[in-house]
Amino acid sequence: TDYLDVCERAASHGAVEAAAVKQAIEAAIAGKPIGDFSLEYPCHAPNEQRWFIIRIAAFVEHEAQYVVIAHQNITERHKAEQLVKQFNETLEARVLARTQELEAAQASLQASEVMFKQAEKMAQLGSWRWDIHRNDIECSQGLLKVFNRDAVNTRFEPEEFISILLESDQAKAREAIQRTAREGHTEELHCRIRRPDGAIRELLCFISALHTPNGRLHAFSGCLLYTSDAADDLL
Repeated sequence: TDYLDVCERAASHGAVEAAAVKQAIEAAIAGKPIGDFSLEYPCHAPNEQRWFIIRIAAFVEHEAQYVVIAHQNITERHKAEQLVKQFNETLEARVLARTQELEAAQASLQASEVMFKQAEKMAQLGSWRWDIHRNDIECSQGLLKVFNRDAVNTRFEPEEFISILLESDQAKAREAIQRTAREGHTEELHCRIRRPDGAIRELLCFISALHTPNGRLHAFSGCLLYTSDAADDLL
């Protein structure tokens, strides 16, 4: 009875757990099923915070009803769980912040790509990148417009790309690529192309070699500026 009085007084002071414990004990005494009852609750001392778990079990022996109540100090486990929870919350916050940063960067990149395409069209230029590892050249939409080529196929094999130039300019292009790979500076090259419609166009080409931090060549990049006077077909 004293234990139930303690629970009742605690419940009257707002301890929700105490009310649940009192109800479970009364049910067990009355022989009602309570299952594997357990409940965690705080019970702080003046100089430390503590948490416990209470377990209640009932059994009958010699036609008498018995109730067993056990309390276990789980302070260390509770503190560890709180640390894990705080860590997970911090990690989730960082992931969310990083995701938002990536989404913002992606949106900015997409806007930059739109602006770049508009600038290419206005300036009548195009860009390309030769990936040494894949050994293929990817062209921008602006460059395909200069070449008057199908915009669906943006990749070329290196020799296929160079063959777009007039035959008399192809050797100069290869030499310029070799020089920029060897010397590291940007090469400037005047060259001509014959478009599929037979028209010959003059271009100014800039070629740069790209190296990894340890000095290994991994790509070439460049841009082609349309210099012919007859530019109406690019607009």
